[in-house]
Amino acid sequence: MLTRRELMTRGILATTLFQAAVSLPGLTAAAANALPVRRSLGGMDLDHPDLEAWRDFVGISKSKPDSDPTNWISLANIHGDEVQFNRCAHDNWYFLPWHRGYLEMFERLVRAEMQYDGFALPYWDWTFDRQIPRAYSDATYNGKENPLYDPTREMTPTDSLSDESVGVEVMASIYAETDFEAFGTSRDPEQDSLDESWVTNGVGISGILEATPHNLVHAQVGGTLRQPQTAQDPLFMMHHGNVDHVWAVWNAMGNANGTDPLWLDMVFRNNFVNPDGTAYSFSVRDLLETEPLGYTYDLPSEMSALAFSSLTSETRHKGDYAALFDGRSGDTQIRSVRTENAASAQVLAPLDLPLQITSSEIAAALGESGATSSLPFVVTGQRPGAQKQIVAILREVTPPENTSSEYRVFVNCDYLSPDVPTSDPHYVGTLGFFGTSTMHQGHGGHGDRKPPSFLINLTGTLQRLTRLGQIRKDELVIQVQPVPMESRSDKTVSPITPRSIEVAII
Repeated sequence: MLTRRELMTRGILATTLFQAAVSLPGLTAAAANALPVRRSLGGMDLDHPDLEAWRDFVGISKSKPDSDPTNWISLANIHGDEVQFNRCAHDNWYFLPWHRGYLEMFERLVRAEMQYDGFALPYWDWTFDRQIPRAYSDATYNGKENPLYDPTREMTPTDSLSDESVGVEVMASIYAETDFEAFGTSRDPEQDSLDESWVTNGVGISGILEATPHNLVHAQVGGTLRQPQTAQDPLFMMHHGNVDHVWAVWNAMGNANGTDPLWLDMVFRNNFVNPDGTAYSFSVRDLLETEPLGYTYDLPSEMSALAFSSLTSETRHKGDYAALFDGRSGDTQIRSVRTENAASAQVLAPLDLPLQITSSEIAAALGESGATSSLPFVVTGQRPGAQKQIVAILREVTPPENTSSEYRVFVNCDYLSPDVPTSDPHYVGTLGFFGTSTMHQGHGGHGDRKPPSFLINLTGTLQRLTRLGQIRKDELVIQVQPVPMESRSDKTVSPITPRSIEVAII
């Protein structure tokens, strides 16, 4: 449920919504056009035309024969089946554009099947609507079986997504990133061609958007949504609709997408299905803006208000991430310390890995400003004045056997245990996994798929600890504490093992 601080923030954002909206580039034009508008499920009537059309389409698609390419299972299998992920992109820089193309396919199919050109997919704004939307949580609708209901979900209608997975401060941290690959997951440093196998086999460094709200919502809802056949649950499209919405808001804030030809020129060849059953393709270049694809969002919304009314130039994460993402940090002037690791993070034995970054180096990177934030909340504890970013990378983390576990990251916490709350000053953030190593088996192309890696911004936490005098003189200890998800029937916690941990000042 929303915390008192987040409720206060929500009220503040509502009062500043109009003033903030007019300052965003492109929003006036977007509001004026006649494109179908994707709207939040929050407050949407159950008989809203878009929701009615989507519900009816899902029911029709589920009833089609297996031989029909627009059968529901066939469409879901494009993403993944009961054995593995198939065409979808995860853990690399194609994550956002591939899923945008996948959602566009469903919008195209609904418009044709229902003869409704004005249809737009709704989205689940999980930051302000923490429970499964009623359109999806009820087993029946108007006395009939509800096609949007999935009985395998472990999250009940009264459970709520956690603050550490989708809370206001998590989202503010996402919007604070200014580099596309830090925001939307990075390239595989070994990629050297436009071979399509890089889409499914390439592994970069996941930023907080993919590692936290994306992965943890999949895991916390559970059931089908946690499995490679995740798209069989119609809630998948609402979840990824919000991920796509976040990307659109981030762009509307003036942030630029990537420019590397290895990203822009990748073609998702024949990945998608037309209403007549024929296949079609998108390149990443085709997927950079929503309007050419035939839709826009209900900008400004509460989440977009959060994005652009709470962040200032001083609180944005600015840094030269390129050397980290292409594996060259050791060959540049970036201050970087990397330690190999063979130990696992376990629930009763959290991972503690010291790295030789001194308190004086940290102080010099953070700057001497004594300014305090005037925001209605503090963006990951960061205040204006940080000269550089201090980040950690957990590289090639062996995925857990049980993806219902969460992994909290702390710094220099001498008393760490599963009971230490996320309000503790040493807390940095929480990571989740979507898919085990067997689900992500590489198929074709350049070789076996590496385990995922994660980017964690330590800057705000280190500012806080510096003010509290809790940075050790000769080392920085990165810690990973596994915990079970709340309200899950399975309380088993799986260990994870990063192959190495790197801390860099950029």
